[in-house]
Amino acid sequence: MFKVLAISVAALIAIPASAVTVVVPLGTISVPPTISFSQGVNFTTSGANSAQFTFNIANAMTLTASSFTNTEVAKKGAFNFTSIGLYSGTGVSGTLLEAGSILPRTFGTTLASLGAYTLGTGAYTIAYSGTVKGAPASVGTSITFASAAVPEPASWALMVAGFGLVGVSIRRRSQSNVAA
Repeated sequence: MFKVLAISVAALIAIPASAVTVVVPLGTISVPPTISFSQGVNFTTSGANSAQFTFNIANAMTLTASSFTNTEVAKKGAFNFTSIGLYSGTGVSGTLLEAGSILPRTFGTTLASLGAYTLGTGAYTIAYSGTVKGAPASVGTSITFASAAVPEPASWALMVAGFGLVGVSIRRRSQSNVAA
C-alpha cells in the first residue's frame, strides 16, 4: 500500500501545472497624439503562463516602444519569455503580423520587446508566453500608440517640386547629348 501511495504522489508531483493565460482588454484606442499603457501582469502559478493584450484601433496609428520586463515579486519568482508577437484579430488565432525579440538579462532572466508597426483599423492582440519559476512572478508592460505619420501638404508640394526638377535636369541632359 505504501508503494502505491508513493508512486501516486510522485506521479502527481511530475505533472506540470496547467498553463494560465491572463487576458488584459485595453479597449478601443483612438489617438492623437500619443497614448501609453503601463500594465503589470502577475502570475501566481509556476510553469507555463501567458498574457494577451487585446485592443481595437479606431484610426490608423503606429504601435511603438512596446517593452515587457519581468520583475521579481517578494524576491520569489521570475518570468522567462519564450515568445512574443503582434496578431491581427482577437487572440492568437489571427495572423501573426510581427514576432518580437527576446533578449537575455542578468541572473538568467529575459526581456521581450516589439518594434514599431503601423496598424489599420480593427482588432489586434499582443501576446507573450513564458515560464514562471518560483511563483509569484510579475511582468511589467509598456505599450505606446502614436498617430501614423501623414505628410503635411507642404511636404507633398516640396516632393512634387523635387521630382519636377529631377525630370527637367534629365531632359536637359538628354537634349544636350542628342545635340552633341
